[in-house]
Amino acid sequence: MLIENKNILKKIWLKIKDKKNVIGYSESFKKRIKNGKEIDGTKVMRIYVSKKEPIENLDAEDVIPHIIEGIETDIMEIGSIIAQEY
Repeated sequence: MLIENKNILKKIWLKIKDKKNVIGYSESFKKRIKNGKEIDGTKVMRIYVSKKEPIENLDAEDVIPHIIEGIETDIMEIGSIIAQEY
């Protein structure tokens, strides 16, 4: 079941990875977050974006559906990720 879950999430990732602002995803199912709190009884694929934008500001091909392949999505804005030098 765990491998099957990872495979479906990877399949969805390949469909959305090139959409505007998308920078990552959860490799396992997570609880939905609402108002800063995890919601018990939920199971979603978190999609991480650098900036969450109103749907009317996005081209149709950049909109991430609420459900993909029967899996609910939760879009989370996390800002830009920059590698640091040591």
